Amino acid sequence: MKLMKKITSVISLVAILMVVLTFSGCGNEKQKEEKYTLVGSWKLEADTDLVYIYTFNDDGTGSYSYYGSELSFSYKDRGDKVSITFQGNTVESEFEYRIEGDSLIIKDGFGNDLTYKRQ
Repeated sequence: MKLMKKITSVISLVAILMVVLTFSGCGNEKQKEEKYTLVGSWKLEADTDLVYIYTFNDDGTGSYSYYGSELSFSYKDRGDKVSITFQGNTVESEFEYRIEGDSLIIKDGFGNDLTYKRQ
């Protein structure tokens, strides 16, 4: 009888640990996903007084501000590339990107890395 209680206790403990580990893993994955998302505003780190800002909304729309003007766009996040279609255009522009901490690094059409900081 004592042996049966010990076995039941061990099985219960293992089951509880599995549930706890499963839920804690889900929370960490969600945090990683949120941390590395394009959604938000990103300002170009430049040595000029000009301000360039990409804003990506969670609904697939956004805007690009530059020289005091603003262009609206729709976008598709493909993980390591983003496809942007600016309002009034039918041509989709595709850019390679990566996120490192609070920096969004976009490769421009000339192959240069442009670093934007999360706002």
